[in-house]
This record gives sequence, structure tokens and C-alpha cells, in this order.
Amino acid sequence: MFVAGRQKKPNLELPLHLLGVIGVTTLLVIVAATFAWHTYRGTQDILLTTSAETTRYIRDTLNEKVQRILSPARNQITLLAHSGLSSADNLVQRLAELPLIFDALNENPITDALYVGYPNGEFVLFRPLRNDSVRRVVKAPKTATLMVQSMTQDAVGVMIGEYRYYDADRKLIDMRFQPDYRYDPRTRPWYQMASKQPGIIMTEPYVFFTTKLVGATLASRSADGAVIVALDLTLESIAAELKSIRITPSTELALVGRRGQVVAYRDSAKMTVLQSDGSLRLVTIDELKTPALAAASNLLTGTRIREQVELEGRKWQISTTKIEIQGTNSVTMLIAIPEDELFAGGRSIVKSQLMIALVILLVAILVGWLGTRLLVKPINRLARETKAIATFDFEKDVKVKTIISEVGDLGRSLSRMKVTIRKFLDIGHALSAEREFRALLDLVLRETIELVESDGGAIYLWHEDEGMLHPEIVRWHDDEMAGPDTHAKSLPLNGAGLPGEIGAALSNGRIALIERRLEQDELEALGLLELVEREQAIRMALIVVPLFNRKQQVLGTLLLTKAIGVGQKSWSVSNRLIELIRAVSGSAGVAIENKQLLQAQKDLMDALIKLIAGAIDAKSTYTGGHCARVPALTRMLAEATCARMHGPFADFNLSAEEWEAVEIGSWLHDCGKVTTPEFVVDKATKLETLYDRIHEIRMRFEVLNVSAGAISPH
Repeated sequence: MFVAGRQKKPNLELPLHLLGVIGVTTLLVIVAATFAWHTYRGTQDILLTTSAETTRYIRDTLNEKVQRILSPARNQITLLAHSGLSSADNLVQRLAELPLIFDALNENPITDALYVGYPNGEFVLFRPLRNDSVRRVVKAPKTATLMVQSMTQDAVGVMIGEYRYYDADRKLIDMRFQPDYRYDPRTRPWYQMASKQPGIIMTEPYVFFTTKLVGATLASRSADGAVIVALDLTLESIAAELKSIRITPSTELALVGRRGQVVAYRDSAKMTVLQSDGSLRLVTIDELKTPALAAASNLLTGTRIREQVELEGRKWQISTTKIEIQGTNSVTMLIAIPEDELFAGGRSIVKSQLMIALVILLVAILVGWLGTRLLVKPINRLARETKAIATFDFEKDVKVKTIISEVGDLGRSLSRMKVTIRKFLDIGHALSAEREFRALLDLVLRETIELVESDGGAIYLWHEDEGMLHPEIVRWHDDEMAGPDTHAKSLPLNGAGLPGEIGAALSNGRIALIERRLEQDELEALGLLELVEREQAIRMALIVVPLFNRKQQVLGTLLLTKAIGVGQKSWSVSNRLIELIRAVSGSAGVAIENKQLLQAQKDLMDALIKLIAGAIDAKSTYTGGHCARVPALTRMLAEATCARMHGPFADFNLSAEEWEAVEIGSWLHDCGKVTTPEFVVDKATKLETLYDRIHEIRMRFEVLNVSAGAISPH
């Protein structure tokens, strides 16, 4: 009786971060219980640190606010410095710049006035009239939006004051002559500072005479240096910013200038004081009558920037920090925070934490212990597997049982990594061990086809002399195609006439996957038309893998093909597989380059050997051709010996390396003649040296003959 096996239930997996939270919570609770008596002090330090951070934040916020104010103002100053106001000789020419002035004032709402001072004492000022209070101060018509104040010389050199008023449509609606209006810009601090210093200068904050607002003046010489252009900026927005960034309800903040005057405070009405001459000036920090800020100002004379003081039975944290404005100008921010408000939240937090910590402690210890056991066991297993990978041990697959989903994913990823590394190493070993070039190409093609599960493929190599990629080896369904079955054609390196994706891959060196339906002319250009018809495929999917050498020069390309028939799914090639193909193609490119370099080295050596032999043969016309005939005779003798099936040479055979050694030895057998004198090598007879010595032998016989006749008895 057949009993169906019980289906294995999947392992329960929980997110790792859940157990991580439990562990971290346990650690925090233990630390909180152990150091409970330090909690309040630590909370105070945290709050003080937070206060310091908040102070820096306020400083950065105000600094950013100031820079937002100054940035468009600097742009406007630069614009005015390059405008026609600097070269205008009369009021008519200066009023011609009104469109530019209107646009500049509309872009920056905190600009109180734009004005230009001339070396001869002339002056022109453009003041926006944004509200009724300003109109009342300058006695302007209700519809006026811009006021132009000017001081110009008449023909006899008398200064004439004039007020002009323009409406929102930029039309002149009123004009008034002011005989009693006297203003010499050359006596003003902004004019004198800008005349002496290059670039844009900024005055100390002060109360503007006309609008009674607190602000500062920016001034600069014009582009040609002839006049001084300036604008007034109000600081009301900074004072408004101070109202919204107090740390606690009773926190006091103020900005103080270099001479101790208050330039920004939450209550702007307290910032000015009326003088005996009827003008307004900025109050000093002492005149502000805020004891906490006055105590903070005392830090300016010392080296400390933070301190704790007690004022009227209340403790305060006071601090100072500088804010850079323009050039050497800077203001100091004074901050005073009451400690009872600062630490109120900390005291409440400490009390609640101490009550909860004791209850959570026992439960947290138990949960942390169980969680640690579940966490450590599979991680230790993965650690052992990682050590096995480090020692190139790929025999066993990674199997980790765990309820933690992240650890399970890690184990599966580690298993895939082992398979990938093993496969890559096997391919690398095979590529390095293969000696024959064609066998190497076949190995690369077969391994890559198996890797991507394609139906076939081809390797094209670059022939520089022809400027084409020629098919070196083609495979289809594990069979090498040759002869008439090979329809692969040579391809141009730029991919001309081919599918656009192939041309792009060959030109930019990237792997390309083509899954669309190829047109008939594209199939013909690739030599795949007959394969598509034979396989009855509706389309042919391609992977183009460029092959490069170490210098990233094109060696060739690897073309992988898969015939997709009716009802078949598209070719699924993941990014991981693409990366593996890229790694294999890189190793294959290096291996092919090594084989090509080795073959080139052998060809070079063979050419040098034959060059030496040819030089030896060329030394004598009588023995010429000897060095070329010996290798042929040697090969014939060696082949005859290897062909013997019987006798003492029946087991004699030569390997490829030995054949190469015989060839080199036979070509170099006479290389000693390179150093042999020419009169020894070049001899028509055996006795010939520098001259024919046969005459010496004849002379010896003649001497002997004469000597024999001289001693004859006759």
C-alpha cells in the first residue's frame, strides 16, 4: 500500500530587526537599571548639550537669515555699480534708470532705499513707499509707490533739492522742489568707507533718519570707480525671527553690535531711545533692562562663552556666540535660558523611567536570552561556511535552519555565492590549462553556452588587416558547425548593417541582450536566417558579449543565440547572470590574449631562427641552402621513425613540444657558422682559404724536384 509522504512544513522566519530591537531594548534597560542614579545628571547633560546644539542652530538660522538678506542686496549693489547711474551727468539721465530701480526694489522687500553719491556732492535716492506709514513720513501722495530724492547742481553750481513721486504704473504723479533740502553724501560714513575700501562695505547697524527703522547700509564704488552706490537694509525680519526661535517661554535672545548696541530684539519698541536732539539711537544692552542678557553680555569681556548664573532666586544658562555678517562686521548673539524651564521635561522623564525600568528588567532579560540563542546559532553556522569559502572548500552546500528571515536569506545567498565561485574557478582553471588555441575558443564557447542555457553561439575574432570580425568557431545544440552548415558571416566592428543593439555593444563595450523580433535583413547579416527557418522559431534572442584584452582593446565578440518558438517564454537573463558572463568573458579575453601573445612570441622566435639560418646560407654560394634543407630532412627522418610499428622504434613518438624542439634544433644546427670567418665558410674546394693553397703544394713538389736534381751524381 502506497502512503503519500507528509509534506514538510516551511520553517517559521521572523525579521532580524525584531529580535535586534528586543536585544537593544534589553541592553538599554539593563544599563538604565544599573546606572539609574546617574539618570538625572545625564539628562541634565543631555539637555545642556541640546541647549548648546539649539544655540548653534539658532546661530546658524540667524546667520542664514542674514545671508539671505545680504545676498540679493549684494547683487543689487553690483547691478547698480554697473548701471548707467555711475556715468549719468544730470538728473534726466539718472531717471532713465528708473525701470531698473523699480525691478530691483520689487525683488528685495527689505530694501529701505537705493541711492548714489557723486564726487561733486550730487545725490539721488530711490525710496519704495510700501505702506501708508512711510507715505505719511515723507508726505507722499496716496497712490505713490516710489519717491526719488535728488540733489543736483544748476548751471552756476547751486545745489537744487527735488522730490519726485511715481505710482505703481511707474508714471510721475507729483514733483516738488525743496530749497531747504541739504544733503552732502561725501560727509556720510558709508561714502567715506566705500571710497577707502575695495569691494562692498557694510556700516554698523543704526536707526534710519527718515523711516526710524533699524538697519544697516551697504555701499560700493561703481565699476568705473567714479561714484558710490549704496542701499539701506532693514533688520525687522531678524527681530521677527527671534520671536519664533526661543527655546523656552522665558528664553531671552538679543543681537548686540560691537559697541554694545542692541541691533535685534523680540520687542522692537525697546530697541531705540529718543535723544535730546529729537533723533533716535539704538539702546545698549544695559539700557534694555533685562538682567539675564546683561549678565550674558559680561561674558564678552572674558574667555568663557557659557556660564550658569543665579538672578533673583532663579538659575539661568547664559551663553554668547558670534555671527559674521559682512567682511569684518559681526554681531554677538546673547542667550539666557531659565534652568527650571529647561530641565522641567527631564525631571518628568527620569521619574517615569525609574518606575518602568524595574518592571521591564526581568522580562527583558528572559526575552533577550532566548533571542540571543536563536540569533547566534545560525550565525555561527554561517561563519563556519564563510571560513570554508576562505579556504576554497566548495564541497558542501550551505544549509542553515533558522526562524530569522534575514539569516535565511543570507544562507541562501551564501550557497549561491559558493556555486558561482566554484563555477567561475572551474572555468578559470580550464581556460588556463588549455594549450591549443582552437580548443580554448571551443571551451570558452561551450562553457558560456552552458552558463546561460542558450541554443548556440559563435566567437568572432578581430582581424586587423581586414578590419572585420571573423567567425572562428560556431556551435549549435552542442555540435560544432563547420563547412556548409556554418552560415555565420564576418561582422564590421562598428556594427554597420547589424541590429542597433549589436552595434552599440560593439562600440561601447557593454553586454547587450536583444529579445525583440529581428528583421529578415538583420538575420541575413548575422547568418541566422536559415537557422530560424530550420528551427521554426518566431524570433531569435541574442546576447552580445564583447571580448577585450588587458588594454581594453577589442579582441572579438561572443554571440549567444536562443531560438524562441511559439508558446515559449522570453529568455530570462538576470543581472547576476549578466555579471557572471562579464566576469567569464573578462577571463576568456585574457586567456585568448595570452594565447595570441604566446603564438606571436613563437612566430617571432621562428622568424628569428630562420633569419639566422638564412644569413648563414647567404655567406657562401657554395654551401647555400644547407640550413634550409636540413630541417626538411630531419622532419622526414623523424616522421619515418614515428611511423615505425615494429622494431626498436615501435614505441617511439614525439609530443607537440618535442616536435617543436626538433624543428628548432634542425634550423639551428649550423648556428656556429655565425662566428666562423667567411674565408672558412666560403670555399669552393677543401683546401681553399684566403687564396687557393693548391699552388703551395705544387711549389713544394717543384722544390723537392729541384733539390733532388741538385744532389744527383750526374
